[in-house]
Amino acid sequence: MAKSFRSIFRNIFPWLIAGVIFYYLFSKYSVTDVLASIQYVNPAAFVFFVLVYFSYMVVADSGSLHFIFAQFDIQIPWIKILHLRMASYLLMVVNYGIGQGLFAYFLKRKHDVPFAKSTSILLCTVVIDLYWAMSIAFVASLFSVTIVKGINLSLWIQGAWVVLTSIMAAFVLFWRLPLKVREIPWLKVRQFFQTFHEAHLTKYLKIMLMRLPLHCATMTYLYFLAACFGVHIPFIKILTLVPISVAIGAIPITPSGLGTIQVVSILLFQNLVSGGPLEHGDISPPALILSMTLMFTLSIHFLKLLSGAFFFRFVKE
Repeated sequence: MAKSFRSIFRNIFPWLIAGVIFYYLFSKYSVTDVLASIQYVNPAAFVFFVLVYFSYMVVADSGSLHFIFAQFDIQIPWIKILHLRMASYLLMVVNYGIGQGLFAYFLKRKHDVPFAKSTSILLCTVVIDLYWAMSIAFVASLFSVTIVKGINLSLWIQGAWVVLTSIMAAFVLFWRLPLKVREIPWLKVRQFFQTFHEAHLTKYLKIMLMRLPLHCATMTYLYFLAACFGVHIPFIKILTLVPISVAIGAIPITPSGLGTIQVVSILLFQNLVSGGPLEHGDISPPALILSMTLMFTLSIHFLKLLSGAFFFRFVKE
């Protein structure tokens, strides 16, 4: 009974947090202003951008995973990876980690890939994705000083990148140590870390190269989204700050970052967005950012649910 209650609470809690965040947002920025912001979007441009972005991400994600699994001697046709990946979107919308687990389960059920091995490969991919995001922010921070609420974020980003790079280097070197050194009690679940044991520097670099196309889209989407609303955000600022919102949005405290992404985007970009309706004071920057990020997030979630439901029917058979 207690276990069942904890399970229900874990599932409901992220939605409660999201509800609290949106209550705060809509009490601070009126619903009327947020809804009024929608009139400034170019519907054709927005729909075209969302469809192209979603399609590109699906193809790039499944294509890179096909390549990454092949690096560890798991040969699965790309189209099969795409079907399984899209089916996992059904739960990934609610919780990214659960969606990854469902993807690993599908790989076990359909292609007899050991669950621990596929999970290990996916963990390795997530680590590399995090490092890519911070690296892009680091490079961008070298060309532009960004100060938010009196805090020099450029220096914080540079410091975080140095720390993360040191941790990554130490982690890679650790798995190159003699076997006896690595016989630590908590590593008895070594199958879960098998990917890191097998991967050499060249494999890490190959995986990073294959994941780069995804990050080129993820880290620049806000620039094109703003254009759909007739406003402008400096490109270099987007490269510096979007990785922060993506990283915070990835923390599983709300379903797929719903709410947290909006709060962070407003905090980071409200003083950087300009043009269009903002020039005449028709709408406030926070209300516009809230409107456009929420529209984009819900649109992507809708497409994930739609495609997930469609492909789940075939995968479960």
